[in-house]
Amino acid sequence: MDQHVQEQLEALRKIDPKVDTMVREHRALDAKVTVLAEKAHLTPEEDIELHRLKKEKLLLKDKLEALIHQQKSA
Repeated sequence: MDQHVQEQLEALRKIDPKVDTMVREHRALDAKVTVLAEKAHLTPEEDIELHRLKKEKLLLKDKLEALIHQQKSA
């Protein structure tokens, strides 16, 4: 996420526990993706898991960005 989005998320985290939980989940997914992506060779199961984690992370990012846009519109 870009710096501006992260700043907005940090502000929302302070007022909305749901956003805080979502940001924590996104960071945890990012850490898991990083660990798998750094491996030299992935098993077929790890490859599937990596793709699943990336999709889950992207979905969560989209939800967070939607919350930011809702907040701007309110």
